[in-house]
Amino acid sequence: MLTGTLEAATLNPVPTELTRGFLRKKTLIESAVGALPSPHAYLIEQSPDSFALAHFHHNAEFQIIVAGEGMFGRRPVRPFMVHYAGQ
Repeated sequence: MLTGTLEAATLNPVPTELTRGFLRKKTLIESAVGALPSPHAYLIEQSPDSFALAHFHHNAEFQIIVAGEGMFGRRPVRPFMVHYAGQ
């Protein structure tokens, strides 16, 4: 069961791939540092004006848009769309 609110999450410094705006990140599930790729889940909120450069992660991932809208590359996204990126 997921608990807590995003408002209580840490306001993170702008990561390298985010060129403008801010994001707030709440860790829901995370493996130990240095562990083999394993399940992890974060709840991310980005400001409406944020922009991230193309980048990759070492784990396969699903991204579920739960609120707002924007662009994922050249494709528009809106709530309840799912994006999958394999390894």
